[in-house]
Amino acid sequence: MGIRANRWIAPPSSLELKHDEIHLWRADLDREMHSYPVLEQTLAPEERRKAHGFRSELERCRYIVARGALRTILAWYLKMTPGSLVFSYGLQGKPELAGGGVRFNVSHSQGLALFAITRASDLGVDVERVRPGIEKELATSLFLPPQAIRLLEALPKFARPRAFLRGWTRMEAYSKARGVGLTLGFENFDVFLNRNRPRLLYALGNPKETAAFWLYDLPAHGSYVAALAARGRKCRLRYWGWRVNPGAGGPAGPTLARLNGIPI
Repeated sequence: MGIRANRWIAPPSSLELKHDEIHLWRADLDREMHSYPVLEQTLAPEERRKAHGFRSELERCRYIVARGALRTILAWYLKMTPGSLVFSYGLQGKPELAGGGVRFNVSHSQGLALFAITRASDLGVDVERVRPGIEKELATSLFLPPQAIRLLEALPKFARPRAFLRGWTRMEAYSKARGVGLTLGFENFDVFLNRNRPRLLYALGNPKETAAFWLYDLPAHGSYVAALAARGRKCRLRYWGWRVNPGAGGPAGPTLARLNGIPI
């Protein structure tokens, strides 16, 4: 069954995160740029310092909106205010909530951000924007295995960039779910090019690890590809669209309601 682009819907007024679910949120960062001043108030000092380290004003604003969106989404699930959340970071830089409660992962590429939220599983998400020729640029620098190169070259030229990034996002999501970053290496890249969705994948590169991961391709946007990986049993995926409602003077949906009349 093909991926439907209209899965991302407005969240209901009452939203429950069940233990067998993964909630996915999509944010159009450029469309919500008007909200960055109030979202910036939710950020921790180190996040603000990082934001103001960007040379590009556009990238600085995108970062602020993405981090603010993450904080407001997590705050709704945890019944907290966005500015009170504290993050910690693992050895590979994977963020976690210092107080636990839910697990999450984040990815953004240019103007699109994806957030994955769950209560039980280790998970990873990745999104990339497709552009012509990217498979040639990266295939040369990454030293892809011959089998991966053959799989790409067997495709029509117009299909290669998307196919390459489909494999890339699967591998990145899987690596993030395992907490190993891209230290996994690219010798198994053909495995991710060959994945059907959803698909169960056992640990690569470590015969002592018995954990299994489900891989899913996600409906991101016409010019983007995205993937999700989650440890353990197969979960139900739910798709929500994150947005700010300027007409109401604040955000739409439960995720951002705490910005309206509640200190951040």
